[in-house]
Amino acid sequence: MLARLKAKQQELGLNDSAFADRLGVPRSTWLLTKRGERPIRNKIIRATMRSFPELIPDALSYLVGDDYLQPVA
Repeated sequence: MLARLKAKQQELGLNDSAFADRLGVPRSTWLLTKRGERPIRNKIIRATMRSFPELIPDALSYLVGDDYLQPVA
Protein backbone atom coordinates (compact mmCIF):
# COMPACT_ATOMS: atom_id res chain seq x y z
CA MET A 1 0.00 0.00 0.00
CA LEU A 2 2.76 2.41 0.90
CA ALA A 3 4.57 1.71 -2.35
CA ARG A 4 1.35 2.44 -4.23
CA LEU A 5 0.94 5.78 -2.44
CA LYS A 6 4.54 6.76 -3.13
CA ALA A 7 4.07 5.83 -6.79
CA LYS A 8 0.90 7.96 -6.94
CA GLN A 9 2.77 10.91 -5.44
CA GLN A 10 5.53 10.53 -8.01
CA GLU A 11 3.02 10.07 -10.84
CA LEU A 12 1.34 13.34 -9.87
CA GLY A 13 4.68 15.12 -9.42
CA LEU A 14 3.72 16.43 -5.99
CA ASN A 15 6.09 17.25 -3.15
CA ASP A 16 5.28 15.93 0.31
CA SER A 17 3.33 19.02 1.39
CA ALA A 18 1.21 19.06 -1.75
CA PHE A 19 0.55 15.32 -1.55
CA ALA A 20 -0.49 15.59 2.10
CA ASP A 21 -2.84 18.42 1.12
CA ARG A 22 -4.26 16.28 -1.67
CA LEU A 23 -4.84 13.46 0.83
CA GLY A 24 -6.30 15.90 3.34
CA VAL A 25 -3.91 14.90 6.13
CA PRO A 26 -1.24 16.88 7.98
CA ARG A 27 2.16 16.90 6.32
CA SER A 28 3.69 15.30 9.42
CA THR A 29 1.25 12.37 9.18
CA TRP A 30 2.21 11.74 5.57
CA LEU A 31 5.96 12.11 6.21
CA LEU A 32 5.99 9.73 9.18
CA THR A 33 3.98 7.18 7.20
CA LYS A 34 6.08 7.58 4.06
CA ARG A 35 9.32 7.07 5.99
CA GLY A 36 7.94 3.97 7.70
CA GLU A 37 8.09 5.57 11.13
CA ARG A 38 4.35 5.13 11.54
CA PRO A 39 2.18 2.31 10.26
CA ILE A 40 -0.49 3.06 7.70
CA ARG A 41 -3.41 4.01 9.90
CA ASN A 42 -7.10 4.38 9.18
CA LYS A 43 -6.68 8.12 8.60
CA ILE A 44 -4.39 7.47 5.62
CA ILE A 45 -6.59 4.63 4.34
CA ARG A 46 -9.73 6.79 4.46
CA ALA A 47 -7.88 9.71 2.88
CA THR A 48 -6.58 7.46 0.10
CA MET A 49 -10.04 6.09 -0.68
CA ARG A 50 -11.55 9.58 -0.66
CA SER A 51 -8.81 11.28 -2.69
CA PHE A 52 -7.88 8.49 -5.09
CA PRO A 53 -10.88 6.23 -5.80
CA GLU A 54 -8.76 4.21 -8.22
CA LEU A 55 -6.73 3.02 -5.21
CA ILE A 56 -9.76 1.68 -3.30
CA PRO A 57 -8.97 -1.95 -4.28
CA ASP A 58 -5.41 -1.48 -2.95
CA ALA A 59 -6.71 0.03 0.29
CA LEU A 60 -9.20 -2.79 0.80
CA SER A 61 -6.56 -5.38 0.05
CA TYR A 62 -4.28 -3.77 2.62
CA LEU A 63 -7.02 -3.77 5.25
CA VAL A 64 -7.92 -7.42 4.86
CA GLY A 65 -4.51 -8.80 3.97
CA ASP A 66 -2.52 -9.01 0.76
CA ASP A 67 -3.85 -12.37 -0.31
CA TYR A 68 -7.54 -11.52 0.04
CA LEU A 69 -8.05 -10.21 -3.48
CA GLN A 70 -5.96 -12.88 -5.17
CA PRO A 71 -7.88 -15.07 -7.63
CA VAL A 72 -9.05 -18.41 -6.30
CA ALA A 73 -7.70 -21.40 -8.21
